[in-house]
Amino acid sequence: MIKKIIKPVYYFLLMVFVFSLFAIIMQPFENFDSLSLLLAVIINSINFVVAIKLFDSAIGKSNQIYLIYTLGGMVGRLFAMLILILLVILFLNIDKSTFILLFFIFYFSLLSLEIVYFLEIAKSRDKTIDNGQ
Repeated sequence: MIKKIIKPVYYFLLMVFVFSLFAIIMQPFENFDSLSLLLAVIINSINFVVAIKLFDSAIGKSNQIYLIYTLGGMVGRLFAMLILILLVILFLNIDKSTFILLFFIFYFSLLSLEIVYFLEIAKSRDKTIDNGQ
């Protein structure tokens, strides 16, 4: 269980480090808003963690329960993020275009990590089934 979590967490931490470095480099520019970066990271990180938790809890369950957890979780996460994005854009005084750009960069980066994680789990389960364990 621990080994299958280490790789996505490693990539996630590496990505956070790279974007933090990006934020430090961009700080002298007057149009860069570090609050936008922080909010984009927080919202997408919560989405990523919830996706991994839902997937881990759905593994080994019946097909119907698996679909409810994964697809239902995906719909719920999308609506929750939509609401959060609207709240951030409407009520916080941040650069909206910077927030949206950073949000989508983080969203697609973490979405690719989710896919890698799901594929790793699927491969390990296939190997276990092939070995007859």
